[in-house]
Amino acid sequence: MTTTMSGRPLAGRVDTPPTGSPGKARRWGWLIYLLLIFFSLIYLYPFLIQIGTSFKTNPDATANPLNPIPQEWTLDAYRSLRQADFPLWFMNSVIVTLCVTVGRVFLDSLAGYALARLHFRAERVCPRCSSESWRCRPWCC
Repeated sequence: MTTTMSGRPLAGRVDTPPTGSPGKARRWGWLIYLLLIFFSLIYLYPFLIQIGTSFKTNPDATANPLNPIPQEWTLDAYRSLRQADFPLWFMNSVIVTLCVTVGRVFLDSLAGYALARLHFRAERVCPRCSSESWRCRPWCC
């Protein structure tokens, strides 16, 4: 007889799901982790290139664009950025980002309202095809 955490017995027979052999899981587990590490390195490589290129000289950056490790380390790019009009460029980026974000939220809200009010012809034949089925139900979570 199996009991719950409250101490009351469960109704009916409770079977535990069959477990596979632990050796098989270990055999493929390292391969899955190896693939995850490989794809994470592919994903992070462009960021490493950007950071490495910021410490390169101009000839080194054009000669070896995909090598993230500079041959000669320098801070010239940061010195020239300090002398440029970087705060204005940053403010322009912030303004564009805010305008695009506010516009997307507004237009997506309008589209969401329109889709929520939309009635499909197939709703009578297939009730699951209604627009309400798109919403997340509390019992789904």
